[in-house]
Amino acid sequence: MIYISIPVHEAQDVIVDQVYNFSRFIPDCCVVLHVSKLASFCKDNLKKIIDEKKINNVLINPLSVETSWGSIIQAHIANVNYINSISTNQGDKIIFHASNDMIVKKGLDSLLSNSSNLFHTRYYDRHGYWWPANIVLDQDEIFLKALRSVGSGRVVASQIEGSMYQLDVLNEIISLIEKYEIIKKSKALYPREEFYFSSFADALGIVPNNTPYIYSEVHYFDMILWNFFDKIDNSQLPLKNILKKYINKILF
Repeated sequence: MIYISIPVHEAQDVIVDQVYNFSRFIPDCCVVLHVSKLASFCKDNLKKIIDEKKINNVLINPLSVETSWGSIIQAHIANVNYINSISTNQGDKIIFHASNDMIVKKGLDSLLSNSSNLFHTRYYDRHGYWWPANIVLDQDEIFLKALRSVGSGRVVASQIEGSMYQLDVLNEIISLIEKYEIIKKSKALYPREEFYFSSFADALGIVPNNTPYIYSEVHYFDMILWNFFDKIDNSQLPLKNILKKYINKILF
């Protein structure tokens, strides 16, 4: 079984359309929705709409945890724990999505059936242009210590949208997160979901079959921005940091 974990908080009609979209391209999937505590609707209303439309492949997590920027991982972990309560197969796969993702190309079901894990292996051993990685290296010693206890301690980043892991892998990762109380103790603010799963998976020796399949406009923005940064840093121009901040603001 393929489960799709999605944190949601607004626009019930969009949620329904997204479920239809996923069902078209991944016919055998089961969508697990985590409704935020700050959602603009209640779970009962959403369940009523889903029942009225006779959508059979959607489950709503009865638990709602705190979700905000930088802590979306908590919603996904809550969904994994919920899936554990209903799944009988540790080989089941879980895909992580955002509430604004959409699938537009055929062939995804074939990719998923022939893959066990999908995530990027972007290694970060030193400071660079991507600020979240710098935050990890400078401020999240609790996470780094836990990572070193498993393997080399190497930080591995991955886009969360369109990434996939087997359930047994996620259970092992979540056990480590809970053992070291990383989310509870760490005060660093950054998108943890883009580091924790992929870093621990890599430390556990998991080799992905492929990369996440969702296109990210953020990656495109970063590619253009960092190309400018690289040219500035390798030039003789004065006031490089001020110039980079100005270009970042203009492009943004």
